[in-house]
Amino acid sequence: MDDFKENNPGEEKEEPIGSTFDPNTEEVKKEMEELAKTFQRELNKVREDASIEEEDTPEILIQSLEDIPVKTVQDEPEEIPEDELCECCGEKRRGTYDDPDSIYCNDCDEGLRHYPFDFLKVFLTLAVLVLVFYSGYIFADHMNIFVSAQNADRLVKENKITSAVDAYAELANTLVQGKVSAEMIYKREVISAYRIGYMDDISSLTQSFKDWELNLPHLKKVKNIFQDVEDFSFTGQTINAIIGGYGVEDYKDLPYDEVIEKITALETAEIPATTAAAQEGETTTKASAISAKKYNKAMINYFKVLLARNCGKDIETQIKIAEQIRTENPEYVWMYASILCDLYSKTGQDISELCELIRANNSEDYTADVFEINSLRIKGEYDSAIEKCEEIIASGSEIDYEFYRIESLCYLAKGDYDSAFTVVEKAYEANNYSIDVIDTYAICAAVLGKDDIYTQMQNILTENGYDLSDSVKGFKAGTLTLDDILLKGDYDV
Repeated sequence: MDDFKENNPGEEKEEPIGSTFDPNTEEVKKEMEELAKTFQRELNKVREDASIEEEDTPEILIQSLEDIPVKTVQDEPEEIPEDELCECCGEKRRGTYDDPDSIYCNDCDEGLRHYPFDFLKVFLTLAVLVLVFYSGYIFADHMNIFVSAQNADRLVKENKITSAVDAYAELANTLVQGKVSAEMIYKREVISAYRIGYMDDISSLTQSFKDWELNLPHLKKVKNIFQDVEDFSFTGQTINAIIGGYGVEDYKDLPYDEVIEKITALETAEIPATTAAAQEGETTTKASAISAKKYNKAMINYFKVLLARNCGKDIETQIKIAEQIRTENPEYVWMYASILCDLYSKTGQDISELCELIRANNSEDYTADVFEINSLRIKGEYDSAIEKCEEIIASGSEIDYEFYRIESLCYLAKGDYDSAFTVVEKAYEANNYSIDVIDTYAICAAVLGKDDIYTQMQNILTENGYDLSDSVKGFKAGTLTLDDILLKGDYDV
């Protein structure tokens, strides 16, 4: 640097600045001593003040900030209302930074974005969907069966038992043809048929069940019905064998008291062991083998009523026996109600309660209407009976031919023979297989002298193994009058 400066002769050399401060002068020394004394005084004063505070103030343990432990204070968690909890974790408050109204908390929302699906859950969901579609396919394939069953059940609820039995039978056949189990449908058919006394139908259904099935708890009622029907059947066969043993063609030729005594003895008799064994042997070909265990008393009394009627016993005797059936077996409405209605009508008794009982058991049992109208006719209220017949015919009754026939009898009793013949022709057109209709048609023809029609009706019956009633033949022969036929005895042809 100095060399550089020396090699630049043109540059002027700077003159050092002189200093006027001299630390060795007396004035400066004196000033420094004064400053030292002042500092010493202030220092002594501070020390004295500190000494006084130590004497007056209790001893305080002073620690370094680093030595003082920091106590962590945790805030108690705020209780979150249930309706504000995250729907995923159920612990944190719902709402995210981006969406305060979200149903998830921020952590769950982030987790769902990264892992939105669980494989197992997806698999189970797909499996469920497959099962749903398959079930829908199967259900659709059997929809007609389901609908048919529902319709049959509805008929039972509506108390249309006759139609219900037919519906169950048709559905059962469909199931069997489709190789589908019809056990529960058969069960409903059996119960419905038993309610209205369709014993033959029930007997045919015994082959639809196996013995072990009938021992199941849910088929106990069916088994009891089968047993009851078998007892009915065997009792009827036994009584017919007793009556047939006398070899008579007309019941009136039977020794009434003797036959009644033999039939009554069955009430306390036991079925012969040999007969029961033979019966079981006969039923081995059936799916279920149920044999009779006892004679049915209701069936015994039923035959007693028939014998009393056919043997010409008084109405009071018949009523007494029929009322015994009602008292001991009130569930057999189909057995005693019609008999009592017929007998009560002939004695002028009120039959309204019995008619309501018939309708309550089966609203499609039109015999209640028949008995009510016949009751009016027997009382001589012909116009009311005719009006009632017309109402029922107009309503579309399934047995309109019977109401035409009753109306014809009313016109005969009134002496209006032409109207009687016109109406009975309608009855014959509606049903030309009814023996009662044929008898009524024949007597109306006899009244008007229409011998060709009378002979035609007689031939129809004889060709089929029957004959005109004694009343009709008696009127034709002149041994009976219309009053004898319509106002006495059976009050009918």
